[in-house]
Amino acid sequence: MGETARMPRLLLCVLFALLTALSGCGGAPGGERLAAAGPATRAAGTAAFSLSQTYRGGATGDYRLAGDGQIDLAAGSGRVRLTPEGLGDLAATGAFETVYQGGTVYVSAAVLQAPTPWVRLDGGDGGAGFAQGFSADLSRSLAFLAGAGDEVEQVAREEVRGVATTRYRFTADLEAAAAAAEGDAAAWLREQVADRGLTRLPGEAWLDGEGRLRRLRYSLDLDQSPTAGTAAGSAAVETTVEYYDFGLPVDVAPPPPDQVTDLSALGGGT
Repeated sequence: MGETARMPRLLLCVLFALLTALSGCGGAPGGERLAAAGPATRAAGTAAFSLSQTYRGGATGDYRLAGDGQIDLAAGSGRVRLTPEGLGDLAATGAFETVYQGGTVYVSAAVLQAPTPWVRLDGGDGGAGFAQGFSADLSRSLAFLAGAGDEVEQVAREEVRGVATTRYRFTADLEAAAAAAEGDAAAWLREQVADRGLTRLPGEAWLDGEGRLRRLRYSLDLDQSPTAGTAAGSAAVETTVEYYDFGLPVDVAPPPPDQVTDLSALGGGT
């Protein structure tokens, strides 16, 4: 479990942060369109998504994560399978999968060396922060674009997976987004500001004709964050997420109990 504990915190932070998404259309100003995208996207109920993350700089060197999954936007649960490129021995272990429901995350990865196919992480043990970072709960982050305000530029009309969209460029104020959000989303946004020192997030969003997010691309300058930064110079992460097949039946059920080992049983609860 020692190697797992040393997995780049950046990887976990960004997976969690990759919890981001939104869009909006119509005659309203760009900031209002983005703010309306959360409810519009959640209204679809479910979606499939693809994800690509590239990390450059810092102590761990460059690496990339690529994968896909399914999400229940209403329930805040999902499943994602990711393949790392780079990260040395971690990449050599191959793809890993997570299933998350609220504060509980199930991870299937060879690097964990567990006696069962899945390991459970939740708020009841010392691996809670690891679990939260690993969850990549995209539904929670839909609230952050409410902080885009007036800093929104309409860039172009483009297609995403054959769907007509409008592309917007923005810079989100995470403090403003937290003030506008409620419940779990508000708590998550406040954590980004208070614990990670992130206050502004530049990005681009592609919205379809129904105001739903089809693609989101954003960059994290990790030099802003005292917890995610490194001592080896500048570090940055770029994340791209695409959403498609809205309303599809999703399989995001947790694994059977007999296929699960608690993190604490692996010595990860300390």
